[in-house]
Amino acid sequence: MARKLLYVPEQTVPDKLVKVTRFRNDTRAGVSMSADGTLMTGNFTKQYDANTSWILMEGMIPGGKNYSDQCGILAMLDGADTNNDTPRHHGVYYSGSNGGAVWDRYILYVHRIVDNTDAAQELNAGSRSFRVGWYPKNGDSGQRPFEVVNVNSTDDGRNQQYGSIMSIYEYLY
Repeated sequence: MARKLLYVPEQTVPDKLVKVTRFRNDTRAGVSMSADGTLMTGNFTKQYDANTSWILMEGMIPGGKNYSDQCGILAMLDGADTNNDTPRHHGVYYSGSNGGAVWDRYILYVHRIVDNTDAAQELNAGSRSFRVGWYPKNGDSGQRPFEVVNVNSTDDGRNQQYGSIMSIYEYLY
């Protein structure tokens, strides 16, 4: 309203979205037990360098049957700082029923911002890969967030096939 009264032109902000790459996995699989596991991975091309653009990883991975509760879930690009307590563990969360029954469901959600406060090599331009998985801080083997990824009627006859999705957004600063 004040803009119209004062005749101040509206400001426009150019779209800063460079590219979106989407991934989908609809295959039911058992989740291996290890001290360093992967639930989803993929490759994409980043257009700009670390000083020009940043990445948003956005997605979700359905799972079934509780296992480790806490296991150090992570989302990262290749080149990430893999020391404990680094940003690769930020913006990733999972929760669900803790009973361990065949019908117990989990959802692992990723909303990870990778910008120049992270490891610079994580944001290099060119062919890149992402990984969503886990690594416990204490290095304990025999861990996993849940027993099955992308549950289906094998786990409970009432289920349809679930699927994992991940989108990689590249934005200009």
